[in-house]
Amino acid sequence: MEFDRNGTELDRNGTEMDRNGTELERNGRELEWNGTELERNGTELDRNGTELERNGTELERNGTDRKARQWNTRQYNTI
Repeated sequence: MEFDRNGTELDRNGTEMDRNGTELERNGRELEWNGTELERNGTELDRNGTELERNGTELERNGTDRKARQWNTRQYNTI
């Protein structure tokens, strides 16, 4: 393990960390500490929850599929 006295770089078990928290790399994943962008298993998440992408589908914070909800709304309107 290597530590820099000013804390800007740490190397622990092959993990690179910047102590100011701007970038972390764990298990091949890059994370931004302020939480604006996370990448997990190829999925991009915005911590504020406004946009999530899973399997190519855009989801709102509550996890419902916007497209499915719009389709259901149109279906109800035509009935």
